[in-house]
Amino acid sequence: MNGMIGRTVDAATRGLGFLRQYPFLVAAEIAVVTALATMVARAEELIRQQLAGRAAAKSATGHRATLREGLRANLLRPLARVAEVVAHEQPELRGLYRLPKGKTKHQTFRAAARRMLEEAVARREAFLQHGLPEGLLEELGAQLDRYDASVEQSNAGTRAHVEATAELDEVAAQITALLKQLDGMNQFRFRNDPEKLAGWESAERAVAGAGHPGRGWRSGGRGAGGVSERRSVGTTDRWKVGPSLRASTPALPAGPLPPW
Repeated sequence: MNGMIGRTVDAATRGLGFLRQYPFLVAAEIAVVTALATMVARAEELIRQQLAGRAAAKSATGHRATLREGLRANLLRPLARVAEVVAHEQPELRGLYRLPKGKTKHQTFRAAARRMLEEAVARREAFLQHGLPEGLLEELGAQLDRYDASVEQSNAGTRAHVEATAELDEVAAQITALLKQLDGMNQFRFRNDPEKLAGWESAERAVAGAGHPGRGWRSGGRGAGGVSERRSVGTTDRWKVGPSLRASTPALPAGPLPPW
């Protein structure tokens, strides 16, 4: 998981804890907090999916390597040795039973092994007459099926990890936007209560610091009336709020602010 995203989710979790202790009372304000809680829950789910996908891919890759080593040493090599003898009577087999190299790509290895199996099955009697052990072809087919399954498991784990990572980026952007919205609300709500304001700022501080894309949005210091000035840094902002977020995030009521 990206460290910046982890800090964002942690900040939002602490912010929600603070807001449970000092809740809003107006429906529109409560809706913003609810939206943040929903995004945090989704982020945590995606993080679990991301980690599970990575672990599944890693486990399948290790299992595949073990299967490949066994296929090459215990099944394909004996088959190739017998094929060399059979090729004296059936010259068309020459060159078909070259063992795939250790670093051959998975698709190439699978294709070569499958072809070796198919050719041997088509000439089963000739291979058996020249010393091919009984059951070797059946075992080779079963092990190749397991190898194919391990490849698919690895691919599925990688897909789950990539998909979760992509959505997690979007969810983290929405969390950042909601935290900034709540920060503005709390800056006004606690403008005459520096202790509570400090508690809020401490809870969600990770969004504004330590390498996060939102760093610097609190860097303007205190303006007139003690309210923090907002100032973005850098020339680009990959966390801009898109139309989908603007449509789903409750807006503050128009006109004068209510007495928080």
